[in-house]
Parts: sequence; C-alpha cells; structure tokens
Amino acid sequence: MQPSIFSSVPKKLEPFFSNGRPTSEIVDFLGLPRKDVARATKLSVGSVRFDERMPQVVESWLTAVGTTLVLVVEFFNNAQKTKLWFETPNPQLGGIAPVDMIKLGRTRKLLAFVQTAVQENGPPRVEATADEDEAEDPI
Repeated sequence: MQPSIFSSVPKKLEPFFSNGRPTSEIVDFLGLPRKDVARATKLSVGSVRFDERMPQVVESWLTAVGTTLVLVVEFFNNAQKTKLWFETPNPQLGGIAPVDMIKLGRTRKLLAFVQTAVQENGPPRVEATADEDEAEDPI
C-alpha cells in the first residue's frame, strides 16, 4: 500500500501553531535563541519577533521548522525522544544534528528529509506500550 499524499502534513498543530501561524513555542521547545533565528533568516536580532508583526521571512522559516517539529513529535509521541532526535547528530544528515541544520538555515532540506522518512516508515505511532506510558512523558 502506498502512503497517503497527506502523510507529509502534521495532523495536530497545537501548541506550535495558532490560527494557522507558527508560534514561539517552536523556538522555545528547540531551545533556539533569537540570535540563531536571526542567523538562519539573515535578519538582525532586533528584527526577530514572534507576534502579529512577525517578518514574513521569519514566519516562513518558522513554519518549515514547526512543520518538521510536529511531524517528529507525531512520530515519537514523546517530548524527550523528540528533543533527543533534534539534538543528536544524524548520519543520514551528514553527521549533523537536525537542530544544527535549523540554525544553519537548512530547514527546507530537513523538512524534506523528515517528510520522506515519514512516508517511507508509514504512519506515526498512535499508541505507546504500557511500559512507555509509565516511563516517558508524551507531548
């Protein structure tokens, strides 16, 4: 069976998106300071903001980062595993940690990698085992 064309789009967006727009919860979860956002978007630190006056380049970048984040959250269904995945160097990404790709502005490449992985590995896990439910904190 072929994966759905919609498997590359997250099913649940909260708390990382609100009313279709990305929120600062994305950078908070990944531990990205404004200087990293500024570097990735090629803006000055003072221009980086996450409110209704967010610059379009930041919103576009944050949307790609947030979509990637939500897809990984859906796959692991666990905050600690998701954070660990973003922080661990990945041999399939040239030995670079996903969060470092984000800091370097390689968000579209990372999003494509995650979307492909989701399609190749099937739908995200919906249920954890009883042991995982007791031992880990789901998102």
